[in-house]
Amino acid sequence: MFKADRRTADLSAGACGMKKLGIAFAIVAATMSILLWWSSLEARQAYRALVAELDARPTLRVLDSDYEAGWLRSNAVTKVEVRGAGGQAWKRALEALGRADVRARLGFRVTHDVEHGLLPLVAWIEGGLQGAPELVRVTSRVDLDQEARDELRGTTGPLPALLVTTTVRSNGVGEMHLAVPAQALEPRDSGEDPVLRVAGRWKGLQGHFVFSLLDGTTAGRLHAPGIDIASEDFRFKLLDLSVGVDTRRDPSGLLVGGLHPRIGRVAWAGISREVVPAEAQDEDGGASRERAPSLGASPPDDTGAEAIPERVATNTPEIRVTEHDAVVVDGIDLPLRAEVAQGALRIQIDLAVERKDRDGFVAGPGAARLVLRDVDAAALAGILADEAETGPLATLRRVADRSPVLELTGFTLDTPAGPLTGSAHARLAAERALRLVSPATAPTALDARMVFEGPAQALALLGAERAERLAESGFVEIEGDALRSEVELREGELVVNGEPLRGGETEEPAIVSLAPSAAAGAATP
Repeated sequence: MFKADRRTADLSAGACGMKKLGIAFAIVAATMSILLWWSSLEARQAYRALVAELDARPTLRVLDSDYEAGWLRSNAVTKVEVRGAGGQAWKRALEALGRADVRARLGFRVTHDVEHGLLPLVAWIEGGLQGAPELVRVTSRVDLDQEARDELRGTTGPLPALLVTTTVRSNGVGEMHLAVPAQALEPRDSGEDPVLRVAGRWKGLQGHFVFSLLDGTTAGRLHAPGIDIASEDFRFKLLDLSVGVDTRRDPSGLLVGGLHPRIGRVAWAGISREVVPAEAQDEDGGASRERAPSLGASPPDDTGAEAIPERVATNTPEIRVTEHDAVVVDGIDLPLRAEVAQGALRIQIDLAVERKDRDGFVAGPGAARLVLRDVDAAALAGILADEAETGPLATLRRVADRSPVLELTGFTLDTPAGPLTGSAHARLAAERALRLVSPATAPTALDARMVFEGPAQALALLGAERAERLAESGFVEIEGDALRSEVELREGELVVNGEPLRGGETEEPAIVSLAPSAAAGAATP
């Protein structure tokens, strides 16, 4: 009897335990379902907020957006076009490549794979529980739209997509990885009128950023090994491009902090072709076997660009290939710092250049500091946010409220003939800006002065033709081997080297020779 009662009690306790376990499981399941539903809802709301923010920007337009929500994974597609300055830049670039009737817009198609709920948590556990738990992981792909791809088919060929992986954690901190794979640029037959065909190699891009959704801070670095391209008319090279980022969102709404772009080398050269008669060739019946300068290190064999062919011996007229107006700049540093204090924005840019070479005239190192200060931060934030429909005159008045100042100090550039130095100062007077009645009279609200001094041969850095014209324009005074330029703007009147400059009083400048002498030295890029 006792044993039977004990067996009954054990069975009853077991049933009670199973019932409690079932209730606990149901609670856990319900909680997980709620969490999954909540994370899916949060992901959708975050996506809609992003689309609304993009569409509110005056230079962007969201053409279409679609979001398919799921319990563990959601998918989204966004179609965006860039207008304004970005669209105009795209239009001009394509027109330079020979395209006609190009629209001033650049379209993108962005696809998102959004993991939420358990999936990012599982990935966080598999990663060794590093950092705060992961809530959302988004894998995005940014491609040019069909119209843009069609425009590029016969010029550079298709461009690689931008791949972005973004992770947001429970503490509001996120990480973003960006990548663009390396790819040869190979024009394809477009079946249209001939355009400028550009071949070469894009060497890829990598970036990593950490950001906070709580205080708006972002820190990280972007790096691109470079691009090396060539066509029948020019050759261009950009090497070792990097951008360091350390920014935050100011209460005024502006992004402040630091940006540090750096370029290892940028080089450009136009290519000319000259028909050489047979009687003007070398005595052996052909031309010397040489190539045009390669703007530094020779392009790698995998650039995808057709090499400029060597000239071969012939008794018939030949085409001689040479480069002209070659420019090489090494070691460009542009650290930028922006801060807001007492409602005023201050931006400082420190420029440093290791070396600049133009057609064999080498200068450097060089440095300068550019400062923009006393800008009304709230007014500028309102203008950037496009709070109200305002014309150029109203915009100018809002910006001029604190009489902002732009200063160039510490400018110096070493040249073989001596240093080139300079400074500049410009102030937008609020008291005069408020009295403006037309945008055409805006210069009357500006006071500015610019002074540059140095060796006359430094003008060779501008190119021979520009240097010659500038020397006779009145903007530059040359005495012996020295140059000086002093330009002032006084309430709308331009004063050049002490003499007022009025429209219609100057004649077409004569051409004088400012070619660098042999003493200045020459160097191969």
